Parts: sequence; C-alpha cells; structure tokens
Amino acid sequence: MRVAVIGYGSIARRHIGIIDSMIGRESIDLLVCRERELPLKPEHAWAGVTTDFDEVKRFAPDIAVLASPATKHIEQALAMADLGTHMLIEKPLSADLAGVDDLISSCEKNGVVVLIAYNMNYLVPLSRLAGMAGSGEIGGVISVFAEVGQYLPLWRPGADYRDTVSANSSLGGGVLLELSHEIEYADRLLGGARYVLCGRAKSGILDMDAEDRADIMLEGANGATAVIHMNMLQKAVTRSCRIAGTEGILSFDFMKNTIYIRLANDTEPRLRFQGEAGEGDRAYMEQMKHFLSCVRGESVPLVPLSRGRRVVELVLAAKESSDGGMRISV
Repeated sequence: MRVAVIGYGSIARRHIGIIDSMIGRESIDLLVCRERELPLKPEHAWAGVTTDFDEVKRFAPDIAVLASPATKHIEQALAMADLGTHMLIEKPLSADLAGVDDLISSCEKNGVVVLIAYNMNYLVPLSRLAGMAGSGEIGGVISVFAEVGQYLPLWRPGADYRDTVSANSSLGGGVLLELSHEIEYADRLLGGARYVLCGRAKSGILDMDAEDRADIMLEGANGATAVIHMNMLQKAVTRSCRIAGTEGILSFDFMKNTIYIRLANDTEPRLRFQGEAGEGDRAYMEQMKHFLSCVRGESVPLVPLSRGRRVVELVLAAKESSDGGMRISV
C-alpha cells in the first residue's frame, strides 16, 4: 500500500506512528511531504521524504493523510481526488468554503473516501453522551453548555507558538477553527443549528493575529440552544460539556473522563461512566481503524466531507456574526 502524509507537525507525526503500529512498515511504502528541507526524525527514517507536492502526485498514493495548514487542504485534496486517493483530512476541512463543493463533486465522481479527523467523536464518553442525550433519558434537550480552554504556548512543546498554524490567521489559525470540535458536536446534539451568534476577540495576551477567545451561541430548529466558550489563554486546561434536559442533566468532563447524570429526583449527580486513562490516544487509533474500514467499504465515514463543510460554514457564520454584531442564519 502506498501512503502519503502531507505535513510533518505534531499531528502528522502522531499519524505516522499509528500507521506504523497498525499497518506495519513492511506492508506500506510511505512518503512524507514536509515544507522544509530537513530529515525526518530517527523513528521515521524508514519513510521517504520530499518537499515537492508534485512528487506526491507522481507517487499516486492509495491513501493520504492531510495534516498541512487548513488553507492548503482543498488544493491538495483536489489533486489527491483526481488520482483516486482516499483521504483522512485533519480538521478543520478548510479556512473557507472556496473549492469545497468542487472537492465534494470530485470525490463522488472518483469514488474517493474522505474522513474529516474530528477525533473526539471516537472518545467513548462523548459517543455515550450523545447516545444518552438522544435516548430521552433526560427528556427533551433544552441547552448544551460546552467549554474548552487550553494555553496555546503549551500545546506543542519545543515549538514557538507564534510560528504555528494556530496563531496565524493566514494559515487557518484562531480559536474558532483550531478548537472547532465543540462546534461540530454541539451542532449534532442540536440536530443542526439554524442561527449563530458570536463574540470573538484578540486579547493581546498572546502574540498572534487571530482570535484567541470566542463565545458562540447556536440555536437549533426546535429552539434548543448551545453555548460554547473557547479560549487559548488559560493554563489550567478545561474541556467539558453539560446538557440540560427537561428531566435531568448530563455532565461530561474530558479531563476526568467521566459522565455524571442528575435526574429530577436525585439529590446528587450519579456517576454513569468512568473512562480509562489514555482515552485521547485511543481516539486517534480508533479514528484510523474507522478510516481504513471505510476505505475497504466496510463502514461509512462518521464525519464525511459534507460534515466538514458544515463546520466551516458555522465558523464563517460565527466570524460574520462577531464582526457585524448580528445573528446569522445558517
């Protein structure tokens, strides 16, 4: 099997390790395309390396992992789709919608499988949370409250955060795109948002030209709402979600890997799920398993191109809302 990994940042290196452990280097011919003329890390020395994307096209991989800046995804993905290459594309799909519909059409025409890498969907507690919310156990969903806060300079040890995609709007950075997991799953929990209201800001605490904090409200078709707070500023990491229903409340804490439930007659929340340590690492493994299963025709992508497009649409609506001070229909 010919495999290409586009990009060589921390996420790309993680994918290479997963590919090695899951498929085995003896069974694949791996080509890594990176931006700088530097050798790969010693543990990846078995792979080929290039800085020329045209060489990737000549290589004609069977599958490709796109872990380059979001602003390059669509151009690169269109080239891969023309070759019939199946793709795992790191989130977000793109920084805007230019060329996205062309990509969807090309993939459909060429029978190309695409999975957008919103790996949080493979976390056991998050999938259980969605199932419990949809089961009626807490009644009808009224509101979703999601929060994520992470200090950007600590994301990638050894790298200057100012040089990363996350800090540069020209590369698709900013908190709305970089932490769009919450937007993706909140939209699903609402059954699809119809309105977006957002306030975003550059605090000046960090040296970056994109927003480092945002507050978003999504309104679903049935009137339920989701409120999402995200920032790149707090050193004490938080990632959580609370779902309020007519009959009870569900609470998911990503850091503790727990789900609690409190129904109308409960005096205290009850533990409903306790995950194991390392859940985040397993999510990447499960995502790759799912992608390969989709390539073999055994599964349907959990987060297809259309879903990736939807998240970009919501992010753009959030930016428009913040800039114009108005609610945006989506």
